Amino acid sequence: MFQDENAPGPRLKPDEEYVHSWMTKEGRIISHDYRRNKISPDELPLQPRLTIFGVRPPARAEDYQDNSEIRKLSNELTKAHMAGIRLDTSQQRLREEVREMQGDLDLYFKFIDERMDRLVEALGIQDFE
Repeated sequence: MFQDENAPGPRLKPDEEYVHSWMTKEGRIISHDYRRNKISPDELPLQPRLTIFGVRPPARAEDYQDNSEIRKLSNELTKAHMAGIRLDTSQQRLREEVREMQGDLDLYFKFIDERMDRLVEALGIQDFE
């Protein structure tokens, strides 16, 4: 690429002045450089890329204390909630164990009743309930 100062320039706005164009060795124009002589009062100013909305002041000690107390309270509530969940889980497990034990006892009592009926029959006892 080389800079050609005599190359035909681009279409310019009223307040712009052509400086030069960048061209390839084959003669293709890559870009044009220009400068503005003055800024028109009718044009809007260029907007900055970064807008600062405000600056946060440094943290105060009392703000940190409030946050730490809120954090402590939140931790305590979380612990209580988790303890409640563990208690519910434990109670459900115990209920299931009691149901299983009740089923086992029902089978055992049925077995004992059958054995008693056989014994009564073997001994010839009548009117036994």
